[in-house]
Amino acid sequence: MKRTTTQKRRLLNEEIDVSAFKDIRIRFPGDVYILAVWLAMLDRSKSTPSCQPHTTLHGLASNFAILYGIDYTNPLTGQDVIDVFRQHGITGNPCLRLDATADENPSLLAIEIATGGLVAPIAGKRGQAQL
Repeated sequence: MKRTTTQKRRLLNEEIDVSAFKDIRIRFPGDVYILAVWLAMLDRSKSTPSCQPHTTLHGLASNFAILYGIDYTNPLTGQDVIDVFRQHGITGNPCLRLDATADENPSLLAIEIATGGLVAPIAGKRGQAQL
């Protein structure tokens, strides 16, 4: 009986830079990217030499759906978010990884987000953004 640890190890080592989410928007420009950066930085702050926590693509989708909140007229699930990722060519379930820029200076990332053309959503019905 052959073990499939090599395949599992390969899948566990798959990573994606958070910059892959810059052009993905669900509610407003940069929403997924901002959450991806936050989760990756949170993972880094919780890591220790013996334990490296990593949020996966499915974890990002689930967190986005939870933070989106309950909206009975326009519900959003984690699978809906995964479907958006798939439409943008992101496959598998890679772990989130901070880009080299974020590794060198995390505060530059906040400046990039603040000045990168991310604007407040246009208010629609009941103060929600129009997509």
